[in-house]
Amino acid sequence: MQRRKNLQELAIELDRQRATKRDYVADTRATRVLLKEREGSDIPVPVFEVREQGEFPMRDHFHTQLATAMKIPRPYYEKMRAEAPALLAGNVNHWLQESPLRRMVRTLEGDARALMSDSYRPLDNDELAEAIFPALGEAKVEIVSAEITERRMYVQATTERLRADVKRGDTVQAGIIISNSEIGAGSLRVETMLYRLICLNGMISGLALRKKHVGRKAEIIEGASEFYRDDTRKADDHAFFLKVRDTVAGVLSEENFNQHVEKLRGAAERLVTGNPAEAVEVLARQLELRDTEKGSVLSNLIKGADLSAWGMANAVTAVAHDVTDYDRGVELERAGAQIIELAPTDWREIAEAA
Repeated sequence: MQRRKNLQELAIELDRQRATKRDYVADTRATRVLLKEREGSDIPVPVFEVREQGEFPMRDHFHTQLATAMKIPRPYYEKMRAEAPALLAGNVNHWLQESPLRRMVRTLEGDARALMSDSYRPLDNDELAEAIFPALGEAKVEIVSAEITERRMYVQATTERLRADVKRGDTVQAGIIISNSEIGAGSLRVETMLYRLICLNGMISGLALRKKHVGRKAEIIEGASEFYRDDTRKADDHAFFLKVRDTVAGVLSEENFNQHVEKLRGAAERLVTGNPAEAVEVLARQLELRDTEKGSVLSNLIKGADLSAWGMANAVTAVAHDVTDYDRGVELERAGAQIIELAPTDWREIAEAA
């Protein structure tokens, strides 16, 4: 498990970001891409203008969403961005005018960070934190890892109240991971996490709640204006966040924990009978592991000396300790649980690889 921010550091960052967030809803005909000179370079930088609201440098994720919205193939978009920004501006501006849409432009620290549908429902990180922190306090959990990346916020917590052995001396305790994206990089998720005490690995092993950011269309016909949630939206959001609090309690229940532990015990009895190196090759294809990760998984599997599905899962989740990309680390923690849940035919392909 990756360790980044503690709870206090997370709260400080959430407050800082809240002060710099602005959302705008605009007809695309009220927007355009402009070029700004960049110090020390002959190639200007494209920025996104929302009429009467301002000019905003574009972050990478915004570029991706803009290319998608304008139906410009991403490789061509990136080539224009790097080598011909004037051509990029011309292409984008043409389609902004000729194929008008209503879009929400999300900004942070004066940058354009997301281009969303006008029916996008903001469920922001600071509001989520206000809802879940009391619930986590009531559950008496320890925050073991938290981070805000460019794409998502994560809070991972465990409780000593619920512990059990998968095998003798190999203990796990109950945990939870709550994640959210403010920029369209996935839904709000509340998931079960199991925390292995031998090596401090985290395994994300079950989705308890998922909420897509979809709501009512913003009430604007033309031009561009700053977006504010009305009383109905605020009431809907409050009701949903109460549901999130209830879900936290359910994830950290003894019944939920015991169900997941039984799956792990079953995985500990499913053995690799073929060549471990070939087994990792098959696993890497099934889980779409990167080449550098594949080598680490094999090394961890050998060090762990546990040629079972449980051992294989831990070999994958251990890689999350080493990656610098927090988002990828969480993906690896989910990938470990995918091994536990593999269908018999898929596991047999791994176990019997020769």
